[in-house]
Amino acid sequence: MDKEILYLNNNLVNSLLAQHNGGLVSIVSSEDSSSKKMTKGNEVGGGISTRVGVDASAGLGKILSHFDASVNGELTAKEDGHINRSNELSEGQKDIINKTFHDYSLTILLEDQAKSLKTDVDSAQIGEIVKVKTLSALFDFELLSEFLTASNNNGLSESGDAEDAIKRFKLINKIDYKKAESIFEYYRLKVPLPTSLQTYYNAHQALINEYQKLYDELTVERRAIRNIHILHKYLDNICLLKIDGALCLMEKNYLYESSRIIDFRINDQKKINVFGRVVNVTNENYGQIEENFSSMPLRMMERLLKMIKLIEPGTKIIETIALYY
Repeated sequence: MDKEILYLNNNLVNSLLAQHNGGLVSIVSSEDSSSKKMTKGNEVGGGISTRVGVDASAGLGKILSHFDASVNGELTAKEDGHINRSNELSEGQKDIINKTFHDYSLTILLEDQAKSLKTDVDSAQIGEIVKVKTLSALFDFELLSEFLTASNNNGLSESGDAEDAIKRFKLINKIDYKKAESIFEYYRLKVPLPTSLQTYYNAHQALINEYQKLYDELTVERRAIRNIHILHKYLDNICLLKIDGALCLMEKNYLYESSRIIDFRINDQKKINVFGRVVNVTNENYGQIEENFSSMPLRMMERLLKMIKLIEPGTKIIETIALYY
């Protein structure tokens, strides 16, 4: 059955093929920057081969024949009488050839790694390759940030429901909200209340506790919104795929469709194949700031991801190779 590929990191695919099986998938092109055309008279990359002799060029024969090209490991110019003519491939034709090489290389890699693949996230260790079919949820913080900004610019509050709940509470109940919020701050910092605030709290305990629930909800929502904007800046050109037990990293330039389209398709709709390499595992200390300043951006990102419950201790971090149905 044909694969419907949504994401393919062809650099990782080529690297793994070259290291593990003595094979290499490559497209080497000579391009005229002014015309954006690739000449078949120049070198345009070889075949796809592995130690067991798999040759992808045969699978390209039908496509390349339309371009007047031979499929014996390189594309060559056609000789027309006594005149050597350099046939040219358009950008669209070139894209077809490149995509065919890349898609077929995934098939080769999956076959090559079949015996060593981990088929569940829990047993996979750092450096091992895993392939699972699972439900997933896509997180593109650039889209989230743009949506929240657009809503705010059009007069829509991102935390409107929580704000309205507090407004209703204040209209109905009469307490000193400044004193109440001071009490919340003392409790947050684990500092004993001054006598005046303790006395006020004792007299209005039920109302202050009810107000604190609403206040905390609004604070959490505002913090989450702020964190989304920060994650958008840090995770530039990266979107995240949450699956059971793991968080998968995907570079947007390897997506076959825009994240806006993919977001509609994969969020908990049906199981999708995730093929990737485990690069890290979070521990109990993830998100803690260290003295080593070089690790500070990563630790801050971990802390933000922890706040929005995308990672927890033991979560596997996976560098995605491919995503497909």
